[in-house]
Amino acid sequence: MTSETTEHLESVGQRLRIAREAIGLSTREAAARLTLSFKRTSHVTVGNYERGTSRLPEDALHAFAQLYNRPVHWFCVKRGILEGLRYRALKSVSVRDKKDFSHHAQLWLETYLHVEGILGRNLSPKYPNFEVSHDESGAQLAKNIRELYKLRHFPIPSTIRLLEDFRIYVIQQSSNARIDGFAGLLGGVRVVVLNTNLSNDRIRLNALHELAHHLYEDCIAGPALSHEEVEKRAFEFASHLLIPDDEIEKAFAIKSMVRLVQYKERFGVSLAAMIYRAHQNSIITRALYQRLWKDFTRLGYRKNEPGHVIADRPVRMETLIDSAVQQKRISYAEIASVTGVQESSIRRRIEETFGKIIEEDNSLINRNNIKLKSN
Repeated sequence: MTSETTEHLESVGQRLRIAREAIGLSTREAAARLTLSFKRTSHVTVGNYERGTSRLPEDALHAFAQLYNRPVHWFCVKRGILEGLRYRALKSVSVRDKKDFSHHAQLWLETYLHVEGILGRNLSPKYPNFEVSHDESGAQLAKNIRELYKLRHFPIPSTIRLLEDFRIYVIQQSSNARIDGFAGLLGGVRVVVLNTNLSNDRIRLNALHELAHHLYEDCIAGPALSHEEVEKRAFEFASHLLIPDDEIEKAFAIKSMVRLVQYKERFGVSLAAMIYRAHQNSIITRALYQRLWKDFTRLGYRKNEPGHVIADRPVRMETLIDSAVQQKRISYAEIASVTGVQESSIRRRIEETFGKIIEEDNSLINRNNIKLKSN
């Protein structure tokens, strides 16, 4: 068996495993269903196919495709699988929830890359020679990027565009699990997936948190730092990039919650993150820090903070799909037949993305009208 053949079998095997796990079947359950619908199959045989140690007959591939509700072509794609994942999630989140999140994300990421390839509009890095030292702190790296973009004391217009400037493919995905998102690699391509069921300020923080993982190359090799240290560094980077220290000092200068909300809306950063930074920088005392957290809990601000942050969400994938379909370069049905995402899901995603843009625009108009009337 040649190395190329072995590589192909392993690639197909990985996708067999991904498809099986995506619908929650064990190898024994998959074998039992194949025995009923196809022919007698053991869980050992299913495992051998997934490990790439046994050649998969064509009729068996079609049977697996039907069982897992995936197009046959999807199993033969050589793009690779998601790996090196760095999740931002609560410790209580189950492995099952993480797998569900990543399995659905992989389908959409492959759809993204497939349509991008058809249009020939690949992301290119804005600063290909930007270097990061693994020894520098998250705060220092944030300062370097602020200087790179000449931001000074200004807010970041779009965290998503910042990630794309570093050639990171970003998509959003809805999940009720306590998962904020993850950074990882798909066939060597740097990707980030964000949970869209979160507040706008939190999504901005999460996006930059995942950017830190890619800049420090946390997804490529085992870091010298512990998991906790890596996560702390990423949070420090995200927080300092959203709002620099001198602006934190200005925000707390007159001890006004109204002023804090103004800074939240201007910089697109949560009140919680600013209060945490103010305590870390000794701008507020520990006693005041604890009192503010008690007030947050009493007023329900931990779940729903005051202040409005403009949406900053990834829509490049949806834009490319819509563009490709409108130009008749590919149809929704053809995308579905190649990627394994249902045609109805693709259509619904495009419609919902457009609807959210309109909704956010209307919300902004209404807020501006209220401000004008109050003035």
